[in-house]
Amino acid sequence: MRRLLYLILFSSIYSLSSFAQQRAQLPNVAIAQNKNTVELKWFCQYEGVHAISVERSLDSGENYQRIGEPNTIIKGEQIFTDTHPVCGSNWYRVQLEFNSGLLWNSHIAKIYMDSSQYYFNKVEKVKTFSNLAVMSDTNIDNIDAYSYFKSLYINTLPSNGHIQVTLNDGDIHNYIIKFLDQYEHFLFQVDGIREKSYSIDKRNFPHKGVYKFQLYKNKEVLEIGYVSVFF
Repeated sequence: MRRLLYLILFSSIYSLSSFAQQRAQLPNVAIAQNKNTVELKWFCQYEGVHAISVERSLDSGENYQRIGEPNTIIKGEQIFTDTHPVCGSNWYRVQLEFNSGLLWNSHIAKIYMDSSQYYFNKVEKVKTFSNLAVMSDTNIDNIDAYSYFKSLYINTLPSNGHIQVTLNDGDIHNYIIKFLDQYEHFLFQVDGIREKSYSIDKRNFPHKGVYKFQLYKNKEVLEIGYVSVFF
């Protein structure tokens, strides 16, 4: 009997220890990709917290913007899901505001989101965008709405289907955009862009569907992603 009690006690201690090792306690934040979302988890050991914000940066510098808040601010395990991460690197931090007015930041958690890897490994699902219900699968020809990570620079305008290019420093640097079909065949490219905002007519594409793009800045790859073309 005594041996059985020892075994139960040991098992309980081991389970608690294992849980403690799995969870990240502030200032550390655990981060993981779940299909097309990013999940952040941490254990908040503080009391007297007035508010908690989750912030994201796209350059790891001081350019952090608030994107939401966790499921609770009560002491204990807290969770936040970023449902709209961007292609490439995403940096996150958790900011606590205490009742005293003190602001305190967690350590930075980073993850790289690969749009092409997600796109070609996703499962079938119905996705709604701008009142369009679309069945997403691995056949690129059957997709005529968004089913991949949103690009920082190149996206489809839902109002007319044209491709909108937004480059904050387009008047300073040399940008080139190459478009390819589902077989990685080159279609056309747009170069000599010297504007911050640029529109590409959807009629440049042979038919509706999803097309791959490669964005170059000063001859170096800046981003690789996908855009939808619908007529």
